[in-house]
Amino acid sequence: TTAPGAASTAPTPAAGPRLPNRPRAAAISRALALAPQVGEVAAAYGIDPLLLHAIAHVESRHNPRAVSHAGAMGLMQVMPATARRFGVGAPTQLHDARTSLEVGSAYLKTLQRRFGNDLTLVIAAYNAGEGAVEKYGRRVPPYKETQGYVRDVLAHYRLLVSTREALRPGAVPRPAL
Repeated sequence: TTAPGAASTAPTPAAGPRLPNRPRAAAISRALALAPQVGEVAAAYGIDPLLLHAIAHVESRHNPRAVSHAGAMGLMQVMPATARRFGVGAPTQLHDARTSLEVGSAYLKTLQRRFGNDLTLVIAAYNAGEGAVEKYGRRVPPYKETQGYVRDVLAHYRLLVSTREALRPGAVPRPAL
């Protein structure tokens, strides 16, 4: 035994790998399973697939069956009215991952054209609607939910991009902070 306040010389058990909790593990599993579809749709619309992943993560944790309190549906949490705008007849079709990705990507492309590729405004408009971004002078609307949404999507997107960069051949590993 050691005296109180003295450093122990006994070995401490090695910590094993940190395993994600079940909901997080399920979300990661869904993201990996959907990666090929995300990549295909992203390529078709000229959108970074990591942006689609970031939005799908924040919107539904990559869950195609998700339904929000406001009625948004599917992987990309598209409102039925927006789905109709892009040719989807029945809102339940939004539970098909490919359909949700297609509609979400078409809408993102529309927003990119409208807001001059300003990613912050595109993400804000995806959440709050184009009219809300216009109403507030082409700024992120002062809605707590939208401001948090923009922050979360951008943070997740940056994380994914930095991971992609770190995994590129010839990348110089950076020390962890």
